[in-house]
Amino acid sequence: MLAQEVEGKEKAIYYLSKKLLEYETRYTTLEKLCLALVWATKKLRHYMLTHTVYVVSKMDPLKFLFDKPALNGRISRWMVMLAEFDLKFIPQKSIKGAVVSDFLTDFPGESGEVNYEFPDEHLCTTNTDSWELYFDGASNQNGCGAGVILISPDKEHIPISVRLDFEATNNAAEYEACIIGLKAAIALNIKKLQVHGDSLLIINQISKKWKVRSEGLTPYQIYLETIDEQFDELEYKYLPRKDNQFADALAKLASMVNIPKELKEMPLVIEKRHEPAYVNALDDNNENEEETPWYTDIFNYIDQGEYPPNTTKRAQRALRLLASQFIIRHGNLYKPMTDGPHLLCIDKPQTVRTMESIHAGECGPHMGGKTLAQKIMRQGYFWTTMERDCHQFVKTCPECQIHANLQHVPPSMLYSLTSPWPFSTWGIDIIGKITPSGVGGHEYVLVAIDYFTKWVEAQSYAKLTAKHVAKFLERTIFCRYGVPP
Repeated sequence: MLAQEVEGKEKAIYYLSKKLLEYETRYTTLEKLCLALVWATKKLRHYMLTHTVYVVSKMDPLKFLFDKPALNGRISRWMVMLAEFDLKFIPQKSIKGAVVSDFLTDFPGESGEVNYEFPDEHLCTTNTDSWELYFDGASNQNGCGAGVILISPDKEHIPISVRLDFEATNNAAEYEACIIGLKAAIALNIKKLQVHGDSLLIINQISKKWKVRSEGLTPYQIYLETIDEQFDELEYKYLPRKDNQFADALAKLASMVNIPKELKEMPLVIEKRHEPAYVNALDDNNENEEETPWYTDIFNYIDQGEYPPNTTKRAQRALRLLASQFIIRHGNLYKPMTDGPHLLCIDKPQTVRTMESIHAGECGPHMGGKTLAQKIMRQGYFWTTMERDCHQFVKTCPECQIHANLQHVPPSMLYSLTSPWPFSTWGIDIIGKITPSGVGGHEYVLVAIDYFTKWVEAQSYAKLTAKHVAKFLERTIFCRYGVPP
């Protein structure tokens, strides 16, 4: 709606409405708003060129267009079309009461008592005792199957999956799935049912909108007519395949599962778990690590000269070389240092407490991983994976993540694009050989498209050579738009 504010009141000048095309319905909400603004500028150009226009909306389409860093063909075309108008955005807050009062003044109602009775109220009531049935059939190289799911008014799901041990087409499998679902509904004494399927052919044939021309499907249609009489209300509806994934999965599962001949059914159990599978495994590993520290084998070899059980000679030699770097004093294992005191070897629980107290304890400066490892060594502690654990600990520190410097480096290398400049980048291609040929025997079309404005230049030829291409570039592009940079 185009309106003008006169003496504090809004007066409507022009009303516009447009139905979106099929591909325009897939635009985002903000892109649809930009499309409406561009379309309004085309229709009301004579109004908007000479005045400042205030765009009243819940979202700002102007900021979306003119502040967008990367532009595609559609967005850039809209931006060029809106650049010639003086547009300003005003957020939509509320509807003024003057609009409502003026409407009531222009269209007064009849005087008299108001009748508050709602006519035909029983027609607007909804039935809550209607069930829903979703069905689907599958026929592939592994076999045939039918999938059905019944949904009660309380949203309880009853899945049914049946394998068909006979050859059937995909349409026949759809009919089998529908009949299986209707029989299950009859067994549950259901009288009101809505049937949903993703096969437009089957739904229209069952609803008798289309005729059944296949001889193999005619018996199914006759049998369904006898079943439909057992329901009080039965309605068939078509829905897209993406909304029928549950029944489709059951049908595919039934067609791919091999059931032994001696069994008539194979149960499928679906369990519910509230925690990942690796939780218990981590707890077990932590318990084992607490019971046996990392230096147990080194301590036993130095103290008693014992090797771990089931070790090879190569592993024993590696243990002897590693144990030569440690000593035992007062029942504790130390790593001797040439330029300082001996370092006490500690287990995993002590390593966590040591890193927490030095990194984030009293007067803890929240240093980096390498500095943290050096400070721990100066305090007289050691373990083999010290530097790696310190780096990992610093990465998980909340305070370090909050107060760290911002990374202004882009995640990927930036490249300059020439497409935002009109007529600077062209794409050229050849269409042909075209049959039948055009007037004069022209069978080839040479096309050039500008990347930014999507402007098209084309020329047809009976015979296309390099000389023709050079002349096309010279006359059509270079002489009109200049040589691209």
